[in-house]
Amino acid sequence: MIVFSRTGFALAGDSSGVFFFDDFNGSTIDGSKWVASVNPPRFSQDDPSVASGNWTTPTGTPSYGTITVNNSLVSLVNGNSTVFPYVVSTSSPFPVTGDFSLEFKMKYDSVSVNGSGLQVHNSDFDNPLTNDVFAVWQDWVHPLSIYLLGTLWQAAANDISNHIYTLSYIDSTYTVLLDGVKVLGPITSSVRPNQLWFGNPVWTWWGSSYWSTESIDYIKVNASTIDTVAPVIVPIANRTILWPPNRKMQPVTIWANASDNSGMPVRLTVALACH
Repeated sequence: MIVFSRTGFALAGDSSGVFFFDDFNGSTIDGSKWVASVNPPRFSQDDPSVASGNWTTPTGTPSYGTITVNNSLVSLVNGNSTVFPYVVSTSSPFPVTGDFSLEFKMKYDSVSVNGSGLQVHNSDFDNPLTNDVFAVWQDWVHPLSIYLLGTLWQAAANDISNHIYTLSYIDSTYTVLLDGVKVLGPITSSVRPNQLWFGNPVWTWWGSSYWSTESIDYIKVNASTIDTVAPVIVPIANRTILWPPNRKMQPVTIWANASDNSGMPVRLTVALACH
């Protein structure tokens, strides 16, 4: 007798709990995860004090800056211009149900008049400035700033150090950590993010200035949603009958033919018994 059994239930994303991960290893942005833009369009605000606006092609011939991947860092840079590089997730890097945590390591290489950062949205995808859940931002007027659902933590001065940022969502409650120290939260909310972007998508049509530049080491989303649906296991043997009954061992190959709704490999244990 051969018995197949599953050793455990996988976390959403994969068996280690990682739902999304990019360490920017290589020489270019991973196009399966990100849309990297150093070309039009850009988001134009009719009034910089409000979020309404539209995507358009900036007038003139502004420099769009550069997005480089080197030494496991993605760096966004531009000089005096009305636009800045912009990178947005191709699909949601967040699970649609259950708890999750977002962690990323980022530093500002320089701080200038115009800002840049990383933002997490519950977005309609047409407006990158609405429905903020979480953001890290910095410019000359706003030293290192962290936003969570309308609340703000702000450093005393501009900051160009490496930091690890963590956004956790546990039991419908958000908390933000900076280098392991809680700076915002807990805030209870049913709003869940579905988009992440970094850089700056805005066209500053009112005038050109120098931009705050940034580098990101990695971005990781862990999910703790438990997959409670067992895998489908339909074993197939290359022999269905052993005959004659002569007490001699015969080779038998059995394929597990197992699949799981997570799309991840199914890990099995096999118990052998002879009667």
